[in-house]
Amino acid sequence: MSNLPAIKQSYRPPAELALLSSKASVLDTESYTEYKRLFDEVIDALKSVDIIGWILAKDVADITWEIRRERLTKAELMNRGQHAASMRSRASPSDDQHLASAFIEWFKYIDAIDRRIAQLEVRRGNILAEIERRNDRIAQRLAAAVDVEDAEYSELAE
Repeated sequence: MSNLPAIKQSYRPPAELALLSSKASVLDTESYTEYKRLFDEVIDALKSVDIIGWILAKDVADITWEIRRERLTKAELMNRGQHAASMRSRASPSDDQHLASAFIEWFKYIDAIDRRIAQLEVRRGNILAEIERRNDRIAQRLAAAVDVEDAEYSELAE
């Protein structure tokens, strides 16, 4: 009897673990379908095959989703600021001037968003590093379980 786990056909969590891709990470203004697509892609890319792998993959998907949200918030803030600057301007400065004006006006908010994005990227990197370490340990255990020996053979004379 082999100590090797059965090879899974799919890396997706079983239906009874649907809570892993629940709507808890998605705001009412966001698309759950888009989040679920991201979650499924992360699961497939990381080739998660057990509950720990799926939890770590969910963390990666959630953090990636948060980074996306922060970047969209930053873009929206810049667009609104640029629009407000153009509405206040009596002359017609260029779009670049309006953008610069918006950046100066909203700098502290933009800076806070950038810092949150950087923190999230570090967290995601740490989780991905942990997944790699975990996969290496699993590979070592599987290799030890197989314990295939290189040998030569010769045919016996009849």
